[in-house]
Amino acid sequence: MADINDQITKISTDTEQVKTDRARTNILKKDLQEKRDELKSLVGRVRSPQEVPAILSAISSIANEYGVKIDQLTPEKTQQEALTTDGNDKYFALPVVIKARCGYHMFGHFLNRLENEDMFFIMKDFAIQNDDKGSGAHLYSMTINIILADRPSAKT
Repeated sequence: MADINDQITKISTDTEQVKTDRARTNILKKDLQEKRDELKSLVGRVRSPQEVPAILSAISSIANEYGVKIDQLTPEKTQQEALTTDGNDKYFALPVVIKARCGYHMFGHFLNRLENEDMFFIMKDFAIQNDDKGSGAHLYSMTINIILADRPSAKT
């Protein structure tokens, strides 16, 4: 009898564990799908090297939209840094130097819009100085690393 009671207890415990695991499976499936969607969104923001002129044009257009005067917008191809390789795809960071002048709020709007564009970048360096002309504007200097992917598989 004691042996049967032990087996019943074990089966009962195992049954509860299966029920718990089954409930967790649905939660894990939902989380997995959310992560896949997030990854797909991020991968879509990683652009190809051929799109660099379009990216620079978009940055310039956004600056004009918010009254940010661009003094310098230069990709530093010699400073390009390899990040990783995934199969045939090669990911790298292309530094782009941006020097601009405008008011504080204008620059904030510019950065916010830039962040919401279809590109993935990391701000590397950032500095603000007062404009000596007393116009109320500031001088901004920053370097952003635009993440690019050379995807030979996408070309075929």
